[in-house]
Amino acid sequence: MAGVSLIPALLGLFAISEILKQTQQGTGKLSVTGKVDDQGFTWRNVIPFRKTILKSSLIGVIIGAIPGTGGSISSFLAVNEARRVSKDPDSYGKGNLDGVAASEAGNNGTTGATLIPMMTLGIPGDVVTAVLLGALLIQGLQPGPQLFQNHGGLVYTIMIGFILVNIIMFFVAKLAIKQFAKISQVPATVLFPIVLMCCLVGAYAYDNSMRSVWFALFFGIVGYVLPKFGYSVIPMLIGIILGPLAETSLRRSLVLSNESLLIFFQRPISLFFIILIVLSIVVPLFKKYRDKRVEREQSTTTISK
Repeated sequence: MAGVSLIPALLGLFAISEILKQTQQGTGKLSVTGKVDDQGFTWRNVIPFRKTILKSSLIGVIIGAIPGTGGSISSFLAVNEARRVSKDPDSYGKGNLDGVAASEAGNNGTTGATLIPMMTLGIPGDVVTAVLLGALLIQGLQPGPQLFQNHGGLVYTIMIGFILVNIIMFFVAKLAIKQFAKISQVPATVLFPIVLMCCLVGAYAYDNSMRSVWFALFFGIVGYVLPKFGYSVIPMLIGIILGPLAETSLRRSLVLSNESLLIFFQRPISLFFIILIVLSIVVPLFKKYRDKRVEREQSTTTISK
């Protein structure tokens, strides 16, 4: 009745499930060599791809501002756009550096833009902002328009902190990347048990209860099994985070409207989002039905011939 704790669910869905996937693959090490050479990378290497990087970054920002999308979608769209305008589209996927630049720029453009729906609407843009949203809720802070009014100083502190972190990450990576790469030389039989132990200890430390440990293990199995059947675990995570907020807002709205559901259809903003919800369900079903119908007609034509 109290809901599922966010931290054990996160550890299970993304950490323990990944350990199970890697264990199934049976890899001896994470990398073949783990070698990092001394070859440099300067702005001169970026200049030939400047148009692709700018366009793909813009695509990443637009996709990142849409809740629940993530970097994989922006990378896919950025590469498709770069291939569309390329003079040699067949070389994409075969080592064309323009495709690599498009994919990475789209992914990186999404990273900052996912904060837009999280900070303004309280809806996480991807997994990372979902974790950040959970951290804010644990501290008693409700992301949304009121956060900017009631805790404006904190919001700008977070923004400045992100800028400083990126600067610090540059110098840390520059100095320690070769040492970080050596973790790929640790045998999986040693590394994975250590990671699993840290996950279970973290789940237990959340509320000093074995219940959280069992929650983490349960969601680890769920996160391992669902992708095998084509289901993503991200909607589940968003449901765990937004579920309590939806229940609270639903009760508050029904109290204001004397238990009338018309309040969700009389306001333009709520009506707009309800229409989007209906379209997001109906349009994919219609496309699936249309594709099956076209496939059926093509197979019928082929048989008749």
